[in-house]
Amino acid sequence: MNKPQITVVTPAYNAAACLAKLYQCMCSQTYAAWQWVIVDDASTDDTASLVAQWTWQDPRVVMAQMPKNSGSARTPRCKAVEMADADFVVCVDADDMIADDYLQLMWARHLEADADVVYPAMQFVDKVGKQIRTLPEPDFDTNSIYVGRDLVIATMPFWKIGCNGGLYRKSLWQQVVAEAENVQVGVNEDEVDERRLLIAAPRVAFASAHYYYVQHSRQITAGVTPRSFERLDADAHLCQLIEQYFGKKSKEYAAVHRQMLYDWRSGLAEFMTHYASLHEAEPYILQQLASCYAHINPKCLSAKQRRKFFLLPSHRMMLLLFSAKYAPLWMLEKVCQRLFNQPYQWFVLHRREEKRLKKQVVVRYSPADDYKVTRLETIVMCQGFVAHGGLIDRLRGAVSVYMACKKYKKNFKLCFTYPFDLQHYLQPARYDWSIAEEKISYSTKNTEVLLIDTVMDNDWERCYQQTLINQRVKECGRQLHVYTNAACCYDSDFASAFAELFKPSPALQRRIDEVVAQIGGAYVSVSARFLNLIGDFNEENFSVPLPEAQRERLLSDCEKQLVRLRQTYPHHHVLVCSDSITFLQRAQQIEGMFVIPGHVSHIDNDTAHDYQYYEKTFVDFYAIAQAEKVFVLEGGGLLSSGFPYAAARLGGKFPEKLNI
Repeated sequence: MNKPQITVVTPAYNAAACLAKLYQCMCSQTYAAWQWVIVDDASTDDTASLVAQWTWQDPRVVMAQMPKNSGSARTPRCKAVEMADADFVVCVDADDMIADDYLQLMWARHLEADADVVYPAMQFVDKVGKQIRTLPEPDFDTNSIYVGRDLVIATMPFWKIGCNGGLYRKSLWQQVVAEAENVQVGVNEDEVDERRLLIAAPRVAFASAHYYYVQHSRQITAGVTPRSFERLDADAHLCQLIEQYFGKKSKEYAAVHRQMLYDWRSGLAEFMTHYASLHEAEPYILQQLASCYAHINPKCLSAKQRRKFFLLPSHRMMLLLFSAKYAPLWMLEKVCQRLFNQPYQWFVLHRREEKRLKKQVVVRYSPADDYKVTRLETIVMCQGFVAHGGLIDRLRGAVSVYMACKKYKKNFKLCFTYPFDLQHYLQPARYDWSIAEEKISYSTKNTEVLLIDTVMDNDWERCYQQTLINQRVKECGRQLHVYTNAACCYDSDFASAFAELFKPSPALQRRIDEVVAQIGGAYVSVSARFLNLIGDFNEENFSVPLPEAQRERLLSDCEKQLVRLRQTYPHHHVLVCSDSITFLQRAQQIEGMFVIPGHVSHIDNDTAHDYQYYEKTFVDFYAIAQAEKVFVLEGGGLLSSGFPYAAARLGGKFPEKLNI
């Protein structure tokens, strides 16, 4: 294939449902000298296989895959630009579309204006194609050729020009990205990159080509989530950029502070309106909002804005005013949380979360009489209908229900089929808990759904869980479906009940024996649950990666604990288990440390994979159970994980804490 003149670059994450439409757009282009580079950002759907099929059929389509999800379109987009064969690139998102003459018009405008950047006519459309609005705005002169830095003011505080789908000189893009490669990437960082490109571009033109920005509910920017507030970080980066290139007395500097005001105000209103679904990330969000508020320069605002928003210098007082307007119940909750924290956790947060989860479950059931239940059974369900938690969350929930069934002589079953069939790893031991899918009823006439979710994991909550499970198991006259991660089994003989239910499959047992033999001799284990603090783990719970310096400090502190543990047990090996591949790699460099090879995963955040993908999780568990002593690293933001706790209990021990 001859060298293309334009390379279209597309980052894609779980985009199989919409990429086919974009592929049709590409194949319909009236301009032929194109290449299309798609970078799959570790998708969990059929994106990779779909694009691989196109690459086989059409040599103009090229695909690469990221080793792990980057959390932002910026990283795979930069990878795609790096792979581009052409000297000019066009950025098209996977869920957007372009007109048939798009590339032809964009290239013709570049040739006419000798432009380094060409922007299209950007049309916002809904999922059925109805036009919502268009950029550039009607009064904007699209015939002129601009110096890029003169257009920066047209992007603040609101966008007056549309920058999606722009055509860029590849050398310019790479120069700008290289200057910003150390920036912490968030969802909105590409908007800051656009200003960087404008500042660096000598000549910018506009074309009549139509770019269709499709707005739908699957977008990461749709709705209000903890990641929605990453735009405040982007505002901070943009403010630094504007100050660096334009100075504090420029109109651009005043405009960026007005933008920060609007984003702070809308962010605070969004948080107050949706606080019930954001409560896990509340400390992070409030810190972001307070930081943004503190950086806004009132001198850059109009007199009306200063009167309206800055009469009160305290962000906390502004928070109270907004809560009075948007969420008075939030203010009441904060009072209750301060005065009655434990009851608040249980009666507010716990009930709210269980209600949300149960809504996700009950939509799977219908009044239809799908299966005649001839034998009453209590079934613990792990089928992917709802977030079940990690491996030990699920297994301890199953053991808790089994104990109640054993007490009241009820039939216990476990349906664990997502994201894998549990029997590939753990098989029934002395009690047969297996059940065929056709024996499970999803009729509301035949079944009762019980959802019990652990929040605090203390003695009081375990007692409540045990009482509720016992009551429903004893009294239910229908097939009882239990969705739970209850931890009340720890208060009884957990190890004995676990051994009655589960034994490793032959393949898993062989691997466990191999690992224990490789460790060789006596060993102790140490576990560390980082969530996503190091930025290398796909974590369901909201966890923001630490800044680079704090990451290094935390890892260094953890390594020191490993060295001390080795000095305390000089004749033992130290088995290191963690959800951070970075920490595991660094631990392997320390003498006497042993790390079980394999894939680090969290089964509640994965779709189905092959056997090897999940094997390490089970091997870690049984290896910890066989250790002479079990230690857990805590402090510094690390989570007190239930994984080593359950493994230690299975081995007849209690874990000991090593505080960072």
